[in-house]
Amino acid sequence: MGEEGRTKAISNIILLLCYICLTVLGMLLIKIGGEQQMTLVDRTISLQINVYTLIGLGCYILSFLVYIVVLPRFDLSYISPITTGAVFALVMIVSIFVLKEKIGLFQWVGIGSIILGIVFMNVKK
Repeated sequence: MGEEGRTKAISNIILLLCYICLTVLGMLLIKIGGEQQMTLVDRTISLQINVYTLIGLGCYILSFLVYIVVLPRFDLSYISPITTGAVFALVMIVSIFVLKEKIGLFQWVGIGSIILGIVFMNVKK
């Protein structure tokens, strides 16, 4: 692989990481914001938007825009499972450390399976 190919590969990896991080951060902030301000009143939802929700929404919109740039650079059948799996795994890890959620054995097995699938997707023929 020449210098140009290496540079392109690095920029693709950086874009992928940006997409994944922005998606996970967006979900986390929307969750935090929603827990602080969302209330259920008489079978209707009263939604008060706060700074966490707005920043989370901004991250989510940015992740969508980055994904629009990423998709044409890869085969859809390759990139979609990898990004989805990475987001699932990172959301679980962030949920444990930031939101203090408890994760059961089957969830760990599921995440392990997803990570194993990502590794298999990256094995060269």
